[in-house]
Amino acid sequence: MAFLVIWGLFSQLVLAADRESGAEIVVQAPRLLDESIEASRSVTIITEQEIRSKNPATVADLLRDLPGVEVVRQGPIGQTVSVFIRGARSEDTLVLIDGVIGNDSMSPSRGFDFSSLSPHNIERIEVYRGPQSVRFGAGALGGVINIITKEGRGTPKGMYFFEGGTYDTAKAALAFQGGSGAIGYSVSADGTQTRGFPAAAAQEGNTIPNGATIGTTSGKLTWQPDKLSKIDAVAHYSQAQVDLDRHGGARGDDPNDTSKATQFLSTLEGRSRFFDERLSSTLGVYYSEVNRSGINLPDSISSDFTTDTFLSENQRIASVHEFNLTDNHLVRLNLEWNRETGASASSFNGLATNVSRQEQSILGEAITYLYESPTWFGDVGARLDEQSKIGNIPSWRGSLGRTLPAIDTRLSLTYGTGFKVPSLYQLYSIYGDQSLQIESSSTFEATIEQKLPLLLTASLGYFQNSYRNMIDYDLTTNKYLNISSANCSGIETQLSFQLSPEWSLVGNYTYLNSVDGNTGLPLVRRPTNSANLTARYHRLLAEAFSQIQIKGQRPDVDPITFVNVTDPPYILFNLGASYIFSPLAKVSARIENLFNHQYEEAAGYGSPGFSYYVGVSGEL
Repeated sequence: MAFLVIWGLFSQLVLAADRESGAEIVVQAPRLLDESIEASRSVTIITEQEIRSKNPATVADLLRDLPGVEVVRQGPIGQTVSVFIRGARSEDTLVLIDGVIGNDSMSPSRGFDFSSLSPHNIERIEVYRGPQSVRFGAGALGGVINIITKEGRGTPKGMYFFEGGTYDTAKAALAFQGGSGAIGYSVSADGTQTRGFPAAAAQEGNTIPNGATIGTTSGKLTWQPDKLSKIDAVAHYSQAQVDLDRHGGARGDDPNDTSKATQFLSTLEGRSRFFDERLSSTLGVYYSEVNRSGINLPDSISSDFTTDTFLSENQRIASVHEFNLTDNHLVRLNLEWNRETGASASSFNGLATNVSRQEQSILGEAITYLYESPTWFGDVGARLDEQSKIGNIPSWRGSLGRTLPAIDTRLSLTYGTGFKVPSLYQLYSIYGDQSLQIESSSTFEATIEQKLPLLLTASLGYFQNSYRNMIDYDLTTNKYLNISSANCSGIETQLSFQLSPEWSLVGNYTYLNSVDGNTGLPLVRRPTNSANLTARYHRLLAEAFSQIQIKGQRPDVDPITFVNVTDPPYILFNLGASYIFSPLAKVSARIENLFNHQYEEAAGYGSPGFSYYVGVSGEL
């Protein structure tokens, strides 16, 4: 912590010296990802254009098309969503929104609520596959989803969006952005309301739809007083009210179980470049607060009366400094301090179980050396975190790659580790154990990327991930214990083909072999085979796409009997099109599950049938 303050003061002194010397330094957007120098990193970027084109209900729906990523939603919009990256558990993915840790430290395993995260006002999403703790610290056990919101600049303008469709679903969004002189701004508000359908599958006899109301407001203010420095201030608030069911499968309906959740995020971040632009420094303060509550009143189906409230906070100070020693050599220094606090109060038929306010903190330092030449590239990094309850935790990363310019080929090998500390709930709830240790992971991956004639790019990657000392609920002791392990290996392939200036084809295929270390069985809800293929047409004012999503059979657990079952494979066809009549009006339409295929992403839980949505958007 003291080091961060000292470094910040040092940075200001250097800036002052640079101003006096008259050095001109251009501040650029934060280089969170530089594919040219870190090409060995398995990452996919979802651009603002892709988000606008698909108009998804939530961010989770954007992730469905990515290689190595599996999304499972237990019912309609607002219900529990699991995102498995290369077979890792959903809670093993670290989610950052403008540098703020979005994971809820009072959820049982510090997961992130993907069910209501809005895609509006997002500039890009970076999805990192595999352990990333050297770069991102604790929690990056299986992967990282890094979300960056829009930044205002240029002539002020407003934008609107309305959409309606199946299941009485309505969406609306309004945004303003622009800039004047050194100031830039971007503000937005959006909401989604849906009657939904039964979360517990209708084919099991359930009839009560599960609705949701979701709203988000966000804003970003940018100040760039000169070409040397830049400061961003961000605020993000979201709220969701969702109807829940008792469980999946038969007799899962519940007429009055309701969950409410709010999340507030804020960022204050400064960036500077100096020493002839060779040194780039970022210092930021980040804050998150999550408040969840639920109530289930007695009814004709169940006489149980339950209430619960969970409150968590996350405070983070982080600093990143990158120094280009030469055009081929770069050194990165990461410094980070993070503290999380939380409390809960629950009642089941009058029996209260509370968790008083608890906290834990972690201080981390990492150094990474990166190299790139016309023929070789690679990086090596090490990190040491000091956790307030566990002590020192090391992590590592190294990669080596080779470029063959004559045949447009890139080859790379990577090894890395990740870790995750126990959540406050796992430590201090009535099911917790304060002697829990960290969970750890390691990965090895090999990739080849080949550019071919006719603007065709293909890639093939092999990965092998190992997860150890994982925390799971022990039915014998009714406690969370370090009792699980898992191994996941597989192949990821991607294909991008620009057939013509108007037509493009993008596809991917993932083969996953996952093994539960305790049972020897495959991990539940992870398909062995999955594929996506999207054809897109764009010409002048018109755009259209067609998509095929293929999921192989998945092992699962019956939500009532808890016996092992198998979810059948399924194929979905989706269509979409839009036309710009004027800057004030763009009309769009899309169809999901074109052939009304009946399927279950999770055993006993419903999935949408044939669905259509029509929207209009434009400038104000």
